[in-house]
Amino acid sequence: MKRSVATPILVGIFLLTASASGHAANWLRYRDQTHGCRIEYPGRLFSRDARDVEKDFQRFSGASENTYFRIQGVANEENLNSRQIRATYLKENAPGDVIYGKTKKDFLVVSGYKGRSIFYTRVAVSPDNKTLCIVEISYPRAEKRAFDPIVTRMSRSFRAEN
Repeated sequence: MKRSVATPILVGIFLLTASASGHAANWLRYRDQTHGCRIEYPGRLFSRDARDVEKDFQRFSGASENTYFRIQGVANEENLNSRQIRATYLKENAPGDVIYGKTKKDFLVVSGYKGRSIFYTRVAVSPDNKTLCIVEISYPRAEKRAFDPIVTRMSRSFRAEN
């Protein structure tokens, strides 16, 4: 896919106009109707892709192929707690070098580097422990300072509702 020189410039302008706290105009809310996964995201930065029915997740794309997030909800059939989920995830699915992790009763976070990108994964556990909602966010390392407050706001809005 051919990229225009204007694309990085437009992303840069958007990111510069977002305040340090991640507040920007045009924040939208997405809620998965099947699992109740909910997140707020900047509509000027991400657009919703067609749902991948085969992989059962919703992807939102940014201006480059390395800028995106995706959400997936799954049944917690094994009734795992967040510590067990993290141990399993890091053992089987870590997408790169993990440099940060946090585990609480109702969520876990892992973040790190994969090539020239930063990954951020948060798993939210529903109040009844029956559903897991997963958000994976990827963005270029070169845009870390601009994206960090946006990812923080997105993460804080992310929920697994019943």
